[in-house]
Amino acid sequence: MCVLTGLATVKVDQPLALCALAIILVGVLAAVAKWGAFGIPLLLLIVTPLIPVVSGVYQQPRSYDGIDGSTLRTVGIAVLSLVALALAHQRANDREGGRVTGASFYTVQALLIALGVVGVASAIFTATGASDFVKMLAQSAGQPLFYAIALTMFSDALRRSPRARGQLLSAWCLGAIGEAAIVAGQIATGAAYDPERGFLRAQGTIGADALGAFAMFAVFGALSLYADAATNRQRWLARVTVVASLGTLFVSLTRGPLIAFGVALLLLVLPKRGELTQKRLANLAGLALLAAVGLYATKGLWLARLDAPTTGGFDRPATWITGLRLVANHPLVGVGSTHLLTLINSSTEYTLTPYGANGQLPHDSWLYLTAANGIFYGGLLVILSVVFGRAVFIGRNQLPGTQYLTAGMLGLLLVFFTNNLLNHPEIMLYVLLAAVLVTARPSASVAAAGEMQPTGSRADPQAGPVLADVWQR
Repeated sequence: MCVLTGLATVKVDQPLALCALAIILVGVLAAVAKWGAFGIPLLLLIVTPLIPVVSGVYQQPRSYDGIDGSTLRTVGIAVLSLVALALAHQRANDREGGRVTGASFYTVQALLIALGVVGVASAIFTATGASDFVKMLAQSAGQPLFYAIALTMFSDALRRSPRARGQLLSAWCLGAIGEAAIVAGQIATGAAYDPERGFLRAQGTIGADALGAFAMFAVFGALSLYADAATNRQRWLARVTVVASLGTLFVSLTRGPLIAFGVALLLLVLPKRGELTQKRLANLAGLALLAAVGLYATKGLWLARLDAPTTGGFDRPATWITGLRLVANHPLVGVGSTHLLTLINSSTEYTLTPYGANGQLPHDSWLYLTAANGIFYGGLLVILSVVFGRAVFIGRNQLPGTQYLTAGMLGLLLVFFTNNLLNHPEIMLYVLLAAVLVTARPSASVAAAGEMQPTGSRADPQAGPVLADVWQR
């Protein structure tokens, strides 16, 4: 299903793309046959960013029977997730106990399910037809449910296998390298040139803004794998991913993710007393040097992007004003995610703001979804975000790679305020994985025996509490 959703966005006269999707399909089947339930989260991490959301570089998603490729992909991933959930529960019944206790996201999952229920109500009242209803439902209700299921998949995988941490991080790295290869092809062939804006900008399969955020976060996922690596193969995979993701970040020409990358690096350089070892400082200095070289190599692209009259300024405040006006005029159930852009451009009330003209969607994750689905949805989303963030950062363990994932999440948080990332599975999937990894701890029996070695690291008797323990205090 995950691959079939991509077919809706690929033209039939592109045999190379069809062959690639066929290979991915074979890989999915082989992984499930070999690893069962664990094969699905691994393949989701690798395949999700590679499924095309747009049929061209700057074209809108290609429609298939009134439903665009992005919606079909969301539905397909949700179906795969349901299958994985069923397999995971069957696996849990077959095997008692586990070596690792994954984070217990009961409160977070309950809020995600509640968010899905509110999303259903919003879709019912704002949809204009059956096809429109399905598209809205896939985003407002389907995505929160997918996120809840993803938490279950990752937690179960980590609990069942002592090597799951390294395998999940490796799958993340492979997905990042695959996306970088697509970006390299776009740059090499000139397919990334934007004739309207007049400069070259990589879009990947997910659009420039999401691409930059994805690449920025992947750097810290790779650093986490390097810190916890048990084999030289994993270390080399992490090194390649860092280089590939930095390159992707720079050619995406996204300012927010670049600033977030700098903030995350700063957080790593300013740890608590005694945590900044000489080796760690050398690694961070090497990363900063590599980033400086990459930025210098792409300075021509950046200058063209910053000097362009259509993108030279900071247009986010204008989109925020538009979003606030939409919420004020349609507070209860919103206007529907599929109607936002049409409504914005239908009236000067939304296009003319004190910060300039605007014809775009609100560039803020919470404001966008509030305008689309109403204040009840937005309020619940704010509560969910606070609960999720507080629980994750209170429940952090002391594994070496956790510091990199934590810094990456804090840096990425800045991008959520200036881009719509909550409705991007290719971003949120890795945020949820990082949350599970940073809060995982050894099960009681394993901790007592000192056997916790998820990827060859030392035991972690000082690991932080899981999320269920946090909220029972």
